[in-house]
Amino acid sequence: MKSLSKFIALPLHEQLLLVKTLFLLVFIKGCLVLLPFSWFKKLYNTLLKRPFKSNTSDEQLTRLIYLIKAISANLPLGLTCLPQALTLKYYLNADSDVKLIIGINLENTFKAHAWVEKHSKYLIGDLPFETYTPLWTWS
Repeated sequence: MKSLSKFIALPLHEQLLLVKTLFLLVFIKGCLVLLPFSWFKKLYNTLLKRPFKSNTSDEQLTRLIYLIKAISANLPLGLTCLPQALTLKYYLNADSDVKLIIGINLENTFKAHAWVEKHSKYLIGDLPFETYTPLWTWS
């Protein structure tokens, strides 16, 4: 109930952004689980072709990252690094300097990680202490 009252207290544009981000995270996670990756990639690329505004302020970017992480942490859906990175990339698609990177670590066991960076600065999916070799970049 406390969360609902916090949500209602938000300005309308914040409520809409939160609901849209929640929907995107759940939709992306569902598609990743249900679709072969090649189909998901085609669908996601279609979504990225829609017109976007080209500039996102640092304040807006910080807010987006906060919302993505907060929603992911509070839903028991396994919204890990890949759905988070794909959601942020969706919002920042108009910025050609933003890259979604998927990397692997083959030390001891196979591990994969996804992150978004701009000018070599991590926006979401901060790299853990392990070293990941970039395998694929989605520009």
